[in-house]
Formats: sequence, C-alpha cells, structure tokens
Amino acid sequence: MKCKLCESENTKLLFEGLNIIECNSCKNSFRFDYSDRIIENYKTKISMPNFFDNTLRNRHHYNFINQNLELNKITKVLEIGSGSGSFIRFLRNKNKNLVITVVEPGSDFIPGLKKIKNVEIYNDFVEKINLVDKYDLIILSHVLEHVENPVTLIKYLYNNLLKSGGYLYIDVPNADYELRNISAAKLAPLMHLFFFDGMGIKSILESIGFANQNIIVEKYKSLPTIFIQAREQLGDISNRNSPISIYLKLKIKIALYLSSIYKTLFHIKPLTIDVNHYNSSFNNIAIIAQK
Repeated sequence: MKCKLCESENTKLLFEGLNIIECNSCKNSFRFDYSDRIIENYKTKISMPNFFDNTLRNRHHYNFINQNLELNKITKVLEIGSGSGSFIRFLRNKNKNLVITVVEPGSDFIPGLKKIKNVEIYNDFVEKINLVDKYDLIILSHVLEHVENPVTLIKYLYNNLLKSGGYLYIDVPNADYELRNISAAKLAPLMHLFFFDGMGIKSILESIGFANQNIIVEKYKSLPTIFIQAREQLGDISNRNSPISIYLKLKIKIALYLSSIYKTLFHIKPLTIDVNHYNSSFNNIAIIAQK
C-alpha cells in the first residue's frame, strides 16, 4: 500500500489486527480504513483536555514559539482548528496588538470563540474559505493527525497563506508514544488518522519547500509516567466495563488532573528531548518552520 504522505510503496502493516500502516521511507504511519463520519464529526463538539492540561500545553506552545522567533515582530496570526480557543486566549492575553484569525469547522465552538475580543472567526475548513491575507504565523496545534491530506493542507498554507519569511507552528502527538506497542496502539483515538515521527514530519516540510536549516523540531513530555503505565494496562483488557478497567480509567483521570494542576501551579515546564532520540514517554512533537 502506498504511503499517504510520501507515496512510497515501502510500507508494512504495523500491528496484526489494527488498520495502521508504517512507512519505511518517511517513518510516519497512517490508518488505511476509517469511517467518513470521523471527518464529518469535526463539525460537532469533541472533548477537550482539562483546564490545567490546556494551560500546561499553552505555556509550552508559547515558550517554544517565543524561543524560536521574535513574537513582538509578529502582527498577523492564523490558527486552524482552534477548538475552544484556549491557545488563542492565552496568546491574546500575552499580546493585545496581534491581529488574529481563527478557522474552526466545529460549529459548537463558535459561540465560545466569539467571546474572545478582536478575533476574526470562520466556521469551516480552511480550503473552503477565501482568505486573502498572508500571515506571519500559522498555528496547527493537534490538527494534522486528524485531516485526510496533511501534505495537501500544508502545501495550501505554504503557497497561499504564509508570508515569505513567515512561520508555521505544528504540534502533533508523537508516534513513539502512540504506537510504542500494540497495547498503546489499541488506545490511539480513531480520529487520529496519522501518526508522525519527528524526522518524518521534518522531511515532509522539506519536500514542500521549507529549508532544512529553517526547521526546528523537538519532542516533549506533558503526561505523568503513572498515566502512561495505567493507559497501557487498559489497552490489554478486552472488557472495558470490568472492575479493573473502571479502576484504571479512574487512575488515568486522577493522574492527569493532579499532574496538570501541580505543573501549572508551580510553572513546571514539560521535559524536552532532541528529535533524534527515541523515548516512548514523550507524547508530543513540536515543530516550527520558517518559509
């Protein structure tokens, strides 16, 4: 089967019984069988991380972006798939002068987004909107793993909406974490159509036109170890309504809330590692690329 990202035929079935293919060429993975309803469901409200987890991730996004470009020189920002608008609110509070545009297909999020001051909002998919501006910074936070054609989307942004010298910020789940074994892969959300490798997504950006020296990639960890261990144990249990399953689900929620609250209150930054280093507990990849 051809890779949906790089079109290489050098692919393999990753786990028996799961519809996930790994590409030996670009090192990314993808689902080859899923319902069209998954894409349509993006127009309805989906569950979001809790407030403290959102705050923790927002701090990481902001710090990573701020470390690698001068935010005070950024004027126009476009976020695609902003959900409840958590990061845009965070960004607006940091800089009142930014000109912010939001594209969000989920109609249930729109009333909340409209409460954010001085933000232009579009309720559709970005390719269907006739945006005429070009942006200094485009944000795709936990979006690419959901779309049917990530390469097509990035090409569209690169060719039509990103200024020359502008920046693209991408944040995606780390395939090292989501596909570390079959137990973890069973729990990967069905709405995750792609699973990205750090160097793999860098090679995609290069193929689109971003220069190697203008791409910065890191892996970061925002989840506690006890959460990861309990989640993996849950993946090995077939009866999700059994007492042990209920116990593990509760343990997962408590671990996530307590860890997020602790890290938020004490301003603890997520751990980061180099993109070439494999570690299955680092659950996210952050990328910033300059055109």
